[in-house]
Amino acid sequence: MTLVAARARARATGRLGEPPFVRVQTKRKRWAEVHGAVLTGHRSAERCVAVTIHPVGQSEVSQFLFEAYGLTERERDVTSCLARGFSTKEVADSLDLSSHTVRDHVKTVFGKVGARSRGELMARIFWECANKTG
Repeated sequence: MTLVAARARARATGRLGEPPFVRVQTKRKRWAEVHGAVLTGHRSAERCVAVTIHPVGQSEVSQFLFEAYGLTERERDVTSCLARGFSTKEVADSLDLSSHTVRDHVKTVFGKVGARSRGELMARIFWECANKTG
């Protein structure tokens, strides 16, 4: 929370720096965002900061995990189609790719995420998110 407050103070004084928020994982393995904002009209030299904590939804966590795993935009598209239960051919048709290219993307995603099957991929990206939010 100290980091968020410092970032909020820096923003308020015109030194842009990092945005005044961070994502953290709670003790219960859920994700939350901590936001800070300097209170206006406060006369203290310390510049009081309000800190709020918001739970992060499943779709936000999956996007965060896509970034953390280093998935490209196309790999994210393929993974999202797989999450909807699409076959390789359906993914290819939906994204205007060849089936061979889809298989290459899936193989690359498996490597980045550490999954050996589509089910394990979905568990690592989506099932874990559902159990770590809300």
